[in-house]
Amino acid sequence: MQVQELGTLETPIALTNTLNVGKVADAMISWMIQQTKKEGEDVFSINPVVGECNDSRINEICNRVVGEKELYHALEQADTDFAEGDIGAGTGTMQGVRSTATTTAGAGQNPSTVTVAGND
Repeated sequence: MQVQELGTLETPIALTNTLNVGKVADAMISWMIQQTKKEGEDVFSINPVVGECNDSRINEICNRVVGEKELYHALEQADTDFAEGDIGAGTGTMQGVRSTATTTAGAGQNPSTVTVAGND
């Protein structure tokens, strides 16, 4: 909704499991406040973007282990060169829509094509 409404992203995009979305969004806001203070900017609004993957079949998501420390570490390690395949956010989800799918997904391994404004 933010991109549609404002036309911009104010934060990096974070990916986490279902029950950690709120914790990661809160951590992203804290991180952005720190960044803007370092740059001498005033903060009027921060709309974090956090994607969700339900990996409950391989992870005890009720433990809610992803939070500020993990987000900060991920942001410190962020790079344009990253590992691909059955790792990271989405590892516990299944590719495809059918429940009979047998291949798991992960960061960098997306079998989907997204069309935006007529472009793939």
